Amino acid sequence: MKRIVFILTGLSILLLNIKSQNFLKDPNYGPDSISRMNCAKNKSLYSEFFKQNNFEDALAPWYEVFHNCPKASQNTYIDGAKIIKYFIDKETNETKKASLIDTLMKIYDKRIELFGREGYNLGRKALDFWKYRNEKPEDIETAYQMLDKSINLSMNNSEEAILLLFMSVNEIMVKNNKISSDQLIANYSNIINILDAKIKSFPKDSLKFIETKAGVNVIFERVAPSCESIVSLYEPKFKANPDDISQNELIVNLLEKRNCIKEDLYFNALIKYHKNKPTLANAVKLGDLCRSREKYNDAVNYYKEAVNLETDNILKANYYLKLADIYRKLENLSTARDYARLAIEANPASGEPYVFIGYLYAMSSNNCGNNEVEKNSVYWAAVDKFIKAKSIDPSVAEECDRNIGIYSKYYPSKEEIFFQGLKEGDNYTVKCWINETTTVRSR
Repeated sequence: MKRIVFILTGLSILLLNIKSQNFLKDPNYGPDSISRMNCAKNKSLYSEFFKQNNFEDALAPWYEVFHNCPKASQNTYIDGAKIIKYFIDKETNETKKASLIDTLMKIYDKRIELFGREGYNLGRKALDFWKYRNEKPEDIETAYQMLDKSINLSMNNSEEAILLLFMSVNEIMVKNNKISSDQLIANYSNIINILDAKIKSFPKDSLKFIETKAGVNVIFERVAPSCESIVSLYEPKFKANPDDISQNELIVNLLEKRNCIKEDLYFNALIKYHKNKPTLANAVKLGDLCRSREKYNDAVNYYKEAVNLETDNILKANYYLKLADIYRKLENLSTARDYARLAIEANPASGEPYVFIGYLYAMSSNNCGNNEVEKNSVYWAAVDKFIKAKSIDPSVAEECDRNIGIYSKYYPSKEEIFFQGLKEGDNYTVKCWINETTTVRSR
């Protein structure tokens, strides 16, 4: 009874549509009025059944529309995919299921043929193809080709599900030796660039893009080449074209992802990339790399660049301390102290610059003065810095207490102080480059 009422309702709607007869003038409904009338009737019938999720009764009229008036509406293909997937999922006979899957694929092909948007529709086709056919090697390769073409056509409009699936299929393809490591890297780089563009262009939706990117990275890390393989693959390319910005960016990102930052290729590519596209982050990276490689003059230049680009005073203080440490290694202790003082100006709440200056003073005992009191007076100045450091920054208190205990043992004796005409509590100016006033103390 319900079905009779439903069909009558559908026919009533159909009669109202026929009254308008707009479709009779539309060649997309068929070559003549009778064909157009039949198309409109079947389109209306299947649509009403479809709205009720009654795919069993929707199938026959939908099939008539799909075969006899395929240009009538794009909804024929959107609805048709859902109808056919319903029957695929409930079918137990493998032969019949395979036939239904073929029909589903034809729906996508016909939609592309008549309504375009190949990149989008091919991606949708690939998702359904992979859902139902993902075991045979030839099916995996077919899915790969679909996804690859879809992404290259859609680029930044590619859906996240397409990008993630493509990375998964890449993993299988490289394990099966169907694509090279070079191709894997190129595909991965393309996917990441698309997701980064989406994150930048759609900040409100960035979370889903970030999550997709994390998933892509997890998959890539399972099959990514080793440091040695990456270097072997890209070093000849870098030498052949060292100023290729895109290639250098790829090399840098890839080697960073694999934690291959000690490789010469990484270092050289980063220098070239930074020269063309300077950033704060890369200036700091290059400063650190140059310092670790004892290229101190270059390190100084990169840290100075970082200081100029940095707006956060706490981070700026860290760069000043790195500069100070370089000059310490170069035994230019006065300049080292100058940069430590700049760190204090940038971040007055940190005790680290004072600790650093304390160490500078303590290491100068053999170079300051002509007698034991003058030489050991550097420890008075050093301990002053440790005391100051722990008074403003509890995080360094333990280190400072330990240093105070160590270096106070090297204070001059009371007899040595007396023979130099001094007494405890006097002001005393430490000689040589330190040139700082402190207080006389004995051990």
